[in-house]
Amino acid sequence: MVKQYQQTFIANIKKQYTYLEQRQFADFDEMYRWLHTIKGTGATIGLEQAAEMAEEAMQSLVGTEKPGKEQRVYAEKIMNMLGKENEAEKLSITYDASEEESSFVLLGHVSLHVLYEVKEQLETLGHHVLLASDRRKLMEKIEEFHPEMVLISEDLAVRGSRTIIKRVKDAARDALLPVAVFCSGGIDRERADKLYEDGASFVIKPPYSTVEMVQVIHRHLEWQAPMKEALTVDELTGAYNRKMLEMEESRLWAEFKRSGKPFSIALTDLDHFKQINDSYGHEEGDQVLKWFVSHMFSRKRPSDHLIRLGGDEFLFIFQQTFSEETEKIMKRLQHSFADFVSERRLPYRLGFTAGTSTATANHASLQVLINEADAAMLKAKDAGRNTVVSYSGETTIDLPYINVFIIDDDEAMASFVADQFHQLNIARYRIRTTYFSSGEAFFEEENYERGQRYFVVLDVTMPGMDGFAVLEKLRGKYPSSNMIVLMLTGNRNEEDIVHALELGADDYLMKPFRKEELVARAKRLIQRVL
Repeated sequence: MVKQYQQTFIANIKKQYTYLEQRQFADFDEMYRWLHTIKGTGATIGLEQAAEMAEEAMQSLVGTEKPGKEQRVYAEKIMNMLGKENEAEKLSITYDASEEESSFVLLGHVSLHVLYEVKEQLETLGHHVLLASDRRKLMEKIEEFHPEMVLISEDLAVRGSRTIIKRVKDAARDALLPVAVFCSGGIDRERADKLYEDGASFVIKPPYSTVEMVQVIHRHLEWQAPMKEALTVDELTGAYNRKMLEMEESRLWAEFKRSGKPFSIALTDLDHFKQINDSYGHEEGDQVLKWFVSHMFSRKRPSDHLIRLGGDEFLFIFQQTFSEETEKIMKRLQHSFADFVSERRLPYRLGFTAGTSTATANHASLQVLINEADAAMLKAKDAGRNTVVSYSGETTIDLPYINVFIIDDDEAMASFVADQFHQLNIARYRIRTTYFSSGEAFFEEENYERGQRYFVVLDVTMPGMDGFAVLEKLRGKYPSSNMIVLMLTGNRNEEDIVHALELGADDYLMKPFRKEELVARAKRLIQRVL
């Protein structure tokens, strides 16, 4: 497959070279774009030597008004190199992109340059970092991404005599969300006290360094995990408790109403649990509860929640799952638990009964959904226990699409990106990709349809409308709540990256990159936003 990308890429590069040759290499912009494409795409698909040569040629262009003999020699060497290229070398990128969900941190400052280095260092520690340059973008990103921590400048935090810290926590629907405020210039005790009173977790006072800010965020996230777990985890079984349900309910329901993400629940009771307690004692009953939770944890998906409501009653929350699949999941869990119990040769019968329900636009709250699951569970008990019944009011919905728009003048890179998206395994979604060779081609027809979900992969350097112009028009024309924009750039200029984020890009990816890195970033963004 890599060889196929290389062949397509080299064919396009040869066509562009012929054009440059006809123009006697006099067009600075065309020459720069040609070299930029070789540098970024070449290294990504295994043509590192040509990419390195292109980078040298780009450096030789600095300070010149038009290409000269030196750049022509570089171009000829690159073409000779591509002509002899037989086999792709291993990629040299050392970035270790994990597909596991990492902590999302949101940094806010009126000047994103101040936080750029903090973002870079946090991402090397495994955190996913987003930037916002004003209050509106800050609130939008909080509602879309639900970060684990927010760090904002005093300029953004304070509005007249009030702060926006409570609004930040309300937008996140998480009263425990840590919000740190860093101040510029001197800060007196009264101002610091006001920030703490309004809910700031801590205030960073000058002078401070990038290293200090990174360590404060990283350490706080490390400490936060066990503290949150202590508040929300049932001490006996290790399942989540009612406190977790209370914390998640409003956020989960608001997210469902906003995005339409499907989810289902299952309410379960252990069969004849009272008899086990009465006949064999509460210690045995406690052991049964621990067995049940331990087994469910070993079989459920990482994104699913298991909550102990009290006694032997448990609630499962299945993210992005419809009715039919929920019933199948619960039946599989029943069968595997029966095998688990059989292996222990217990002196009593042990199983569980479940009722399920799936969220629809007609539901008013999570409690209504729980009431339906409870009614279905009672029906299952009447049918003889150790069975699963789905509430009869749910409807079947076709799997929605994520529409991936790839806007890039480099056909080889676009083909490479499209193939990675087609291999993505996103629960409850189908992937559909469309390629556009330019921004003008994208805007020729109306490609946006209300209610759909979109992921735009946008190259920065293109003839005509460049990536920045396309991004600015996208954000001005369409809502950002259901459209992710990932920028691709081979230019490590900090100014360009900051400019992209200020215009509304959700993230950026530096060329060259590995396919694993693209997949990991795409998955994280889709799971958080769409």
